[in-house]
Amino acid sequence: MNENILNFPTFTIYNKVMPKKAFYSHLEANAQMKSLFVEYIEQIVWLYKLAPSNLHIADGKEVQEIDILRIKLKQKTKSFLEICRFIDSLSPHHTLFIIEHGAEYQLLVNYKQWKDAKAGTFDIIKTFQSDWVLATSLKIQLDALSSMDSLYESLVRQVASSQITSSKQDLHQAVIETKEAEAIKKEMESIKKREARERQPQKKFALHQEYLRLKAKLVRL
Repeated sequence: MNENILNFPTFTIYNKVMPKKAFYSHLEANAQMKSLFVEYIEQIVWLYKLAPSNLHIADGKEVQEIDILRIKLKQKTKSFLEICRFIDSLSPHHTLFIIEHGAEYQLLVNYKQWKDAKAGTFDIIKTFQSDWVLATSLKIQLDALSSMDSLYESLVRQVASSQITSSKQDLHQAVIETKEAEAIKKEMESIKKREARERQPQKKFALHQEYLRLKAKLVRL
């Protein structure tokens, strides 16, 4: 296993295997979550640790440490999204995941904000995933090194790329608007299908008006 798959500075490498049981034996893990770890996860490695102490940059107001975990899957499944969210819910730090299956890799980040900083708990706002690629194409840059906050924003934007559809400069607002736009589009698709099935003219007209209202709202974002 390449312990520096992202070609980060060697002083950021932590490379510590984390027992799966350390996660699924946690009080918050129900029987279903335990079975997901056992069935789909082969290994979890805490591969990199990014912090002011080793990067020699300013601590952030929101971000004090970024842990990069490498998760090797037994089989490719969407269930790893649920597993990553669970791991993130337990971590007191911001996290970036490297997902590995066979010769393919994917980057994943759960953009989150503090729920209770004293308790070390977060609310996950939205999950972003890169495409599956070979190891030689797995790239992310350590830039925006003015503070931990700016570094985390850079990493999120690199993973998310065009998935962030808002033009807002503030990352939090951009993610919120992107999530809202996705919800509106989903609702529009549902209304369009209902409109196509509707046979009563008045109800069909009302559905079309609601579709146009949502479309106008989407344009305003």
